Amino acid sequence: MRGIMKEEVQPIKQEVAELRSKVEEVDVNAKAALKVANEAKAMVSESKGVPGDEELRRRIAEVESKLNQTSFEEPSVLFGNLGDLTWTAACEKVTKILDSKLEEPSEIYHKGELKGLVFAKFSSTTASDKVITTISKVKPKSGDKEIYCKKDRPLEVRVAFSFLLGLRHQLVQWGYSKAAVRVDETRMTMTFQGKSVLHAEVREGSLHLVWLEPAWSAWSELQGCDEMKQLKEKAKETLKNAYDKGGEGDGKGCEGKGAPGSTK
Repeated sequence: MRGIMKEEVQPIKQEVAELRSKVEEVDVNAKAALKVANEAKAMVSESKGVPGDEELRRRIAEVESKLNQTSFEEPSVLFGNLGDLTWTAACEKVTKILDSKLEEPSEIYHKGELKGLVFAKFSSTTASDKVITTISKVKPKSGDKEIYCKKDRPLEVRVAFSFLLGLRHQLVQWGYSKAAVRVDETRMTMTFQGKSVLHAEVREGSLHLVWLEPAWSAWSELQGCDEMKQLKEKAKETLKNAYDKGGEGDGKGCEGKGAPGSTK
């Protein structure tokens, strides 16, 4: 039986790896990109029925993360810490920061209330990356605050990433070293002592967690504590509030002792 399973899993592994490679090389303005994404999604869906292969689960999680972050729109960047400027003044400030040395954005806009945040779209990732790099070096200010600039991620990516960072923070609070607990934004995974243990993604309006290590999914102190419930509830509320616009648990917080594989 095991031999049959290996024969069935191996071709799927290879096909998933090939599709992952295609997704990484996809050109955002090519119609072929959408076709590749759809093929990969179909492969991921079919592959989920194969049990008992942790490496395959990890590869599938990586493919799904790449697909969720693949954008077919102009890349957008966020300018923050602009202070209590009016919309007109904020636009002028961003335009002045960019000046003639950087590409002129195709659009400058804000989302909801201004709150010192302005967004700008550029024609390519190369242009937007250059803006982010330049702003980080120049360090312009608005009043006494240093303006920051970073990639504007889709809501779904931000929520998943925020959850992973929150969980990492909690593990550090429990006494695990920052060096042992890492979050990979590209793969949207959390690693512990160099081993991938969790993949997070938002799918169909909800946060989904894929535990890549069975010992972690069985770690009852982590799975059942208030801190984990609060992180999930925060993600749920953020998504609900965002979608509406377009507290679980009374138990005590756990101490987090005994992380699987820990040498704490």
